[in-house]
Amino acid sequence: MKQLKLQTRIALPVSLFIATVVLGGAISLAVLDSRRMTNDVAAEAQRQGAATVGLLEVIDALVTEQAISAMTLLQERADEMGLPYLEGETVVGDRTVPQLYFGDEPQANRFNLVDQVVGTVGGSATLFVKSGDDFVRVSTNVVSNGKRAIGTILNPNGQAIQSIRDNRPYYGMVDILGEPYIAGYEPLRSMYGETVGIWYVGFKLDMEILQVLIAESRLLESGFTALLDRSGGVRFHSAHVEPDFVSGIASGNPEWTITRVPFEPWGFEVVSAYPNSEVTALSRTRAIGIIALGLVACLALIGLLVWLVRRLVIRPLGGEPSYAMTVAQRIAHGELDEDVSIKEGDSHSMLAAMREAQQSLRGIIGQMRHMSSEHDKGD
Repeated sequence: MKQLKLQTRIALPVSLFIATVVLGGAISLAVLDSRRMTNDVAAEAQRQGAATVGLLEVIDALVTEQAISAMTLLQERADEMGLPYLEGETVVGDRTVPQLYFGDEPQANRFNLVDQVVGTVGGSATLFVKSGDDFVRVSTNVVSNGKRAIGTILNPNGQAIQSIRDNRPYYGMVDILGEPYIAGYEPLRSMYGETVGIWYVGFKLDMEILQVLIAESRLLESGFTALLDRSGGVRFHSAHVEPDFVSGIASGNPEWTITRVPFEPWGFEVVSAYPNSEVTALSRTRAIGIIALGLVACLALIGLLVWLVRRLVIRPLGGEPSYAMTVAQRIAHGELDEDVSIKEGDSHSMLAAMREAQQSLRGIIGQMRHMSSEHDKGD
């Protein structure tokens, strides 16, 4: 079997070691980077959801404080007029309901009280009167179809009416005639302590800042963030997707990772979602880049190793060490007939020096033979 050259014998095992270490490290780094990126995307989805909920909490706290202040003012202004009670009946809209009095002043179809309060603190205010099992708006500045929404009833299935029937106030997000409000409802009790109606104040939610924040959000290329109300309707969503698409993904899709952050005071939910295929594709691209970089580094190190072997070993010898050893043995045994092979232009290597020594020895031996021959002739 032909003996491998020194360069190959040194470079091959070291190159295999370098390739194993560098490429193995690159692959490990690619796997770790893929995991880190997956975690980063999931963390960003969670962060967007938490940021949205944080803004909702601020809006809820500020507007609820406004509602409490407005409720206090409404009740104080009513107290100045006198104690509440029901007496007689009146027609409000298309309904006949009990007439509500504060002192001597009837309130049905009269709007001075609610308008004064709203003129001071803003928002909206309403007085409801209990009529059978319903609570009917008899004085309000809530407008529906261009006119005051008197004669309409409080949603019999809403959270507010359940609290009132339990003799508890309710403050929270409600839907009033299709618009979101932070509202306060408190039982309106007569001088005898019975619930004869409801005090209401509310402030329409201005969530333009939240809408802009969500519209600008994006996860990877196709991922989105959306705000869903308690019925699952899409209130706001990232600008690059449509509401129907959001609803379809939010209802569940195994090809997407979906993060849900609830906002319990309103029954809302922040949904952040992104396609798993995009995470996989991005991970693959980054992994290929890392491994390619590792391969380049590996080739560079192997190239450096080969260059060093040639520079520090092969060039000073002038050839393979095995050939230099053979030449040295031939010279030691006096075998000077075969010239030492050296590269063209080589005059400084060990083999070049051995060739020069070989030629010198050959010359000396030749002279000695000549002198011996002349001596024999003289005899």
